[in-house]
Amino acid sequence: MSAREPDLSTYVLAHGKSGRDRLRVLARIMEEGSINLIRRAGIPKGSKCLDVGSGGGDVTRLLANHVGPDGHVTGIDFDPIKVEMAARETSEAEIKNVEFRTASVFDLEPAQEFDVVIARFVLSHLHDPIRELSRMLAALRTGGQILVEDVEFSAHFCYPPCDAMDDYIRVYTAMAASTGGDANIGPKLPGMLEKTGFREISMQVHQPAGLTGDVKMISPLTMHGMADRVVVEGLATREDVDRIETQLTAAAMDPGVSMSTPRVFQSRARKVG
Repeated sequence: MSAREPDLSTYVLAHGKSGRDRLRVLARIMEEGSINLIRRAGIPKGSKCLDVGSGGGDVTRLLANHVGPDGHVTGIDFDPIKVEMAARETSEAEIKNVEFRTASVFDLEPAQEFDVVIARFVLSHLHDPIRELSRMLAALRTGGQILVEDVEFSAHFCYPPCDAMDDYIRVYTAMAASTGGDANIGPKLPGMLEKTGFREISMQVHQPAGLTGDVKMISPLTMHGMADRVVVEGLATREDVDRIETQLTAAAMDPGVSMSTPRVFQSRARKVG
C-alpha cells in the first residue's frame, strides 16, 4: 500500500473525534450482526485479514479476537485521527495481533496476501464500487473470502410515522449521491460481487430496531454529523437541518416510538482460481 495522502473531502459524515464518537454507537448496534457474519464465514484461526475503512477499529478488533494470536488483522482508514484513536484503543484493550495504517481502498496493491478482506459501510461512499471491489479481489489470496456489509438507507422504519425520518432519509440519500455514493447499495452487493469475479456468493439481511437506546439515537447522531455538509451543499437549510435533528431526537427519546437502522445487507464471497 502506498503512503498517498487520503482525501477526506467526499465523505458524507464527520471526521475525527466527533466521527469516532458516532462510530462507537454504531459499533454497539452492529456488533452482534458483524460477529454472526464473521462466524458464518468460518474464518480459520491464524488467518491474515484486512479491514478496509476500519474507522475506530471496532470490526478490526472483532476479527482479531476471532483469528486469535496466530492470526493478524490490518486496518486501513483515510482519516488519520481515527487511525490514531483506533490504535490507542486497541493497545488499551491489550490486543496484539493488529496494526493500523492511514490509507484507503484506493491504495490497495494486488499483492494477493490476505485470507480475508472485510468492508463494512464502505462501498456506499465510493464513486466506483466495482473498481474498488476489484482492488479487494486482487489483495486476496486464491481461496480467500470477502465480507461486505452495506445499507439500504431508504429501508429505515419509524412507527408511529415521523416526517423527520422521511426528511432524514431524503437528505442523506441526496448527500451520498452528491459525492458519488449510493445510499441504497445494499441489495446490489451480490450482483456486484459476481460482476467483479467473486464466486460462492451468499447474502443475509440484518436490521436492528427497538424502542430505546443506541439503535434509536444513531439517526439523530448521523443527522448531526452531516449537518454542516448538508447546508453547504444546499440540500437543506440550517432551519430544516435543526428541525430534523430535533424531531428525530424527540422520537428517539420516546419509548412509544419504534425506530430502526437502515436495512443492512451482508454478503460474502470467495476468490476462486
